[in-house]
Amino acid sequence: MDQPSALGGMRLCQMCKQMRSVAPVSFHRNVGMLFVRRTYTLQGELCKNCMSRAYWAFTWRNFMQGWWGTISLVITPIYFFMNTYSFAAARYKLRDALE
Repeated sequence: MDQPSALGGMRLCQMCKQMRSVAPVSFHRNVGMLFVRRTYTLQGELCKNCMSRAYWAFTWRNFMQGWWGTISLVITPIYFFMNTYSFAAARYKLRDALE
């Protein structure tokens, strides 16, 4: 989808609902519960501030809650690298964006 030129490439952030430069991002979080696990996903177009807030929240929760299961021991590091790649790629797209 092309960005409207009248707005200078700015769209609505799906988290804070403000008109800002946004980039698509996808974060995953795992909660291990010994024999079962639960996965949470956040996908959307976020501004720099919301993206950073979501990345660190998902990373912290993965670190605290992600390791408590057999499958979770494998999934949590994978999610960490996926989230970090998504965060870095989106931040690179917004490198020249004004806040």
